Amino acid sequence: MITVSLHPRKKENLYSLLITKEFQLRKNNRGSFRRRAGKSRSREDIWTHVRHPGWVRFRKGVRGSLTAMVHSKSDLGDWKIFEAFMGFVRRYFHREVATISITFE
Repeated sequence: MITVSLHPRKKENLYSLLITKEFQLRKNNRGSFRRRAGKSRSREDIWTHVRHPGWVRFRKGVRGSLTAMVHSKSDLGDWKIFEAFMGFVRRYFHREVATISITFE
């Protein structure tokens, strides 16, 4: 599992920005991540990847920060989903994100 912490440059709500962008891409039949139906009781949101077997679990933080936990069904597949998620963040939110912390577990 890989844990990624994203911290906004301003008081942006990164969680809502991610959700909005995923919805826009899905509506136009684009994008490689798909949001799973519904939220869990722990207020976590889960996205699955179209090609790679695994998921990214999101948790809101304070002051607009966001924690993403990258999981894969295969032992060595975390990096593929991690790379796809980081590409998504870089492509659409490089102006809103100030720092990124990565923890490998």
